Amino acid sequence: MTGRVTVFFEANPERRARLLELLRADAEGSPAEPGNVCFRVSQDIVDSDRFVICEDWESREALHEHFEQDYAKAVKAAFTDPQLITGFDTWFAGEGA
Repeated sequence: MTGRVTVFFEANPERRARLLELLRADAEGSPAEPGNVCFRVSQDIVDSDRFVICEDWESREALHEHFEQDYAKAVKAAFTDPQLITGFDTWFAGEGA
């Protein structure tokens, strides 16, 4: 494994359903991509507005290709929309992190 991306974030409760649609598309498409080792989206069992995405990729190139997929672009755009996501923190680990 070359790289891991972990993103902790909070949904705007009023738009959580829309965010879940975007996350579901990302979680369904990403594991089929070349270079994906693992892709998980988890929702907190105590606070349903809190989520975490954990992704493992074989290479930086595979991760960059992932970011070019429409479903990944839609999730990335959600992080700049306070109507969907109210805050987040991203962690990178691995080669060249």
